[in-house]
Amino acid sequence: MKRLRTTFMAALIAAALLGTSNAFIPTAKASFNDVAGHWAEAAINAAVTSDYVDGYEDGSFKPDQNVSRAEFIKLVVTAMKLTVPQAKDGEDWYTPYVTAAKEKIYIERKTLQAAI
Repeated sequence: MKRLRTTFMAALIAAALLGTSNAFIPTAKASFNDVAGHWAEAAINAAVTSDYVDGYEDGSFKPDQNVSRAEFIKLVVTAMKLTVPQAKDGEDWYTPYVTAAKEKIYIERKTLQAAI
């Protein structure tokens, strides 16, 4: 689990660095109730500023919590700026992100196979 958290934070920092030239100078500060003083505060704020991540509805970010597969898929899809379909009534919150990821992977595999 610690490895997953470390991997997530590395991905978060990489996404922030790739997405903006001033990744660690956020223009807007996130107002999470559990990020102040955390070792990854600057990276979290940069990722929020770049719209790669957002927090939970209760105003927290939970920086020490393990990242679920659904949360990781959302992070990747958002960072890649993939088109996310509208959620249908009764769907889990993550279904549109999984759909977007599946469609992108399918297109890349198809393109790759055509090139071989």
